[in-house]
Amino acid sequence: MHATATLAQLVEGSVKGDTGSFRALVEVLDGKLFLYLRSRTNSRDEALDTLQDALVDIWLGLKRFEYRSDAAFYRFVYTIAKRKLSKIRRTVSVPVEEMEEISDTSFADGALDRVAVEKALLALDEVAREIVVLRHWSRFSLKEISGLLDMSEEAVRVRHHRALATLRTQLKTYD
Repeated sequence: MHATATLAQLVEGSVKGDTGSFRALVEVLDGKLFLYLRSRTNSRDEALDTLQDALVDIWLGLKRFEYRSDAAFYRFVYTIAKRKLSKIRRTVSVPVEEMEEISDTSFADGALDRVAVEKALLALDEVAREIVVLRHWSRFSLKEISGLLDMSEEAVRVRHHRALATLRTQLKTYD
């Protein structure tokens, strides 16, 4: 049943206390949420601990959550994750080896070093940095990011495009 369930059905089942629905919901969230948390913490262990804390808060918060859309649900989850992160640290940690390739600049093959990428990311404003992290580390679509950040999809697309251009320019100085 859970394999073909929609996000709405999984949320509804979880709200009713169905642990199977919540387990399936965790499977939906786990990868993206972990990658987002990993990109914002110092270590894999810290990200896993933060993920566990966030999942507990999600489980408890679902009792008060009213499902309206997938975007609203992801915004709910993202808000909890951000709150958990704000309690542990305020700086960005970037596991470059976990990042997807950004356009024509290859991070995966080690062509750029971690320090250069971290410095380039810090040159971005907070919203642009968040868009890049959500897109390339957590692998959210631009549409999903627009829901998470409560911005229009077009605004996210433009900010993402400009952020990548800024990153390319910044990273050229490290060649």
